[in-house]
Amino acid sequence: MHLLIKEDVNGDAVEGWEVCSDSCHRWLAGFLDLPYKGWYGCHEAEFDTSCHSCGDEIVGVCGPYVD
Repeated sequence: MHLLIKEDVNGDAVEGWEVCSDSCHRWLAGFLDLPYKGWYGCHEAEFDTSCHSCGDEIVGVCGPYVD
Protein backbone atom coordinates (compact mmCIF):
# COMPACT_ATOMS: atom_id res chain seq x y z
CA MET A 1 0.00 0.00 0.00
CA HIS A 2 1.12 3.56 -0.71
CA LEU A 3 0.25 6.70 1.23
CA LEU A 4 -0.39 10.20 -0.11
CA ILE A 5 0.08 12.75 2.67
CA LYS A 6 -1.12 16.36 2.61
CA GLU A 7 1.10 18.63 4.71
CA ASP A 8 0.55 22.12 6.11
CA VAL A 9 3.04 24.99 5.71
CA ASN A 10 5.06 23.62 8.66
CA GLY A 11 5.39 20.17 7.08
CA ASP A 12 2.97 18.54 9.51
CA ALA A 13 0.61 15.89 8.11
CA VAL A 14 -2.98 17.12 8.01
CA GLU A 15 -4.66 14.49 5.83
CA GLY A 16 -3.80 11.17 4.23
CA TRP A 17 -5.07 8.76 1.61
CA GLU A 18 -4.36 5.05 1.10
CA VAL A 19 -3.73 3.98 -2.49
CA CYS A 20 -2.87 0.62 -4.05
CA SER A 21 0.04 1.57 -6.31
CA ASP A 22 2.49 4.25 -7.33
CA SER A 23 0.44 5.03 -10.45
CA CYS A 24 -2.67 5.61 -8.29
CA HIS A 25 -0.50 7.70 -5.95
CA ARG A 26 0.63 9.90 -8.86
CA TRP A 27 -2.90 10.22 -10.28
CA LEU A 28 -4.49 11.14 -6.94
CA ALA A 29 -1.77 13.71 -6.18
CA GLY A 30 -2.49 15.39 -9.53
CA PHE A 31 -6.26 15.20 -9.05
CA LEU A 32 -6.01 16.80 -5.59
CA ASP A 33 -3.43 19.34 -6.83
CA LEU A 34 -0.85 18.10 -4.33
CA PRO A 35 2.84 17.63 -5.06
CA TYR A 36 4.00 14.08 -5.81
CA LYS A 37 7.02 13.69 -3.54
CA GLY A 38 8.20 10.33 -4.80
CA TRP A 39 7.51 6.69 -4.06
CA TYR A 40 6.03 6.20 -0.59
CA GLY A 41 4.90 2.58 -0.55
CA CYS A 42 5.48 -0.73 1.19
CA HIS A 43 3.06 0.00 4.04
CA GLU A 44 0.76 -2.60 5.59
CA ALA A 45 -2.92 -2.03 6.28
CA GLU A 46 -4.30 -3.73 9.38
CA PHE A 47 -7.67 -4.37 7.76
CA ASP A 48 -8.91 -4.48 4.16
CA THR A 49 -9.53 -1.05 2.68
CA SER A 50 -10.20 0.49 -0.73
CA CYS A 51 -7.81 2.50 -2.89
CA HIS A 52 -8.83 6.17 -2.80
CA SER A 53 -7.83 6.48 -6.46
CA CYS A 54 -9.19 3.47 -8.39
CA GLY A 55 -11.38 1.78 -5.77
CA ASP A 56 -9.57 -1.59 -5.89
CA GLU A 57 -9.38 -3.55 -2.65
CA ILE A 58 -6.18 -3.31 -0.62
CA VAL A 59 -5.93 -6.51 1.40
CA GLY A 60 -5.03 -5.97 5.06
CA VAL A 61 -3.00 -8.37 7.17
CA CYS A 62 -6.06 -9.18 9.37
CA GLY A 63 -8.60 -9.34 6.52
CA PRO A 64 -11.92 -7.51 6.63
CA TYR A 65 -12.86 -5.46 9.68
CA VAL A 66 -15.66 -7.11 11.68
CA ASP A 67 -17.43 -4.91 14.21
